Amino acid sequence: DDAEAMRGMPWKTSIGSIHQISQENNEENKHKSPVDNGVPLLYMPFWEWQMSFMKDNLTNLRVVPCSDATIHRHDYHYNENRWKKARIVNLCFQSEEYRKIRMTYYDAGDKTQVFNCLWYPHPKYNLPVLGVDLLAFNQKK
Repeated sequence: DDAEAMRGMPWKTSIGSIHQISQENNEENKHKSPVDNGVPLLYMPFWEWQMSFMKDNLTNLRVVPCSDATIHRHDYHYNENRWKKARIVNLCFQSEEYRKIRMTYYDAGDKTQVFNCLWYPHPKYNLPVLGVDLLAFNQKK
C-alpha cells in the first residue's frame, strides 16, 4: 500500500484527461481549476485486481527495487512528462512463491494506455514466466 501511495497509485484520472484553462488576462478564467475531459484509465481495474490478488494470495509479499541502484543512476519507478501528457509507473515485488513480479502502467491519455506485468517464479517451482501485456492505441484495444 505504501509503495503504491508513494507513486499516487492507483491513479483515478488519466494525465491526458487534465487540460489547463487558459490563463490569459481574462478575469473569468483567473480562478478556474484544471478540467477533467474524461479520458479513461482503461486498464487500471487490472492493476487494482492484481494488487488485491497478490496481497490476498502470496506469502510474505514485499516491495523490492525494480532496478539496481549501483548500475542505474535514474529511478525507474515513476516518470512523467506533462508537456507530452504521458507518465509511467513501475512497481516490483517479491514473495516466497515469486522471485520478482514487475507491474508497469503507461498512461498517455487517449493516445496510449498500457498495463504490463511479468511474474518470475522461484526456480524451485519449475514454472514458466507469466507475462501479460494489455495495450490500447487511440482508444482501441
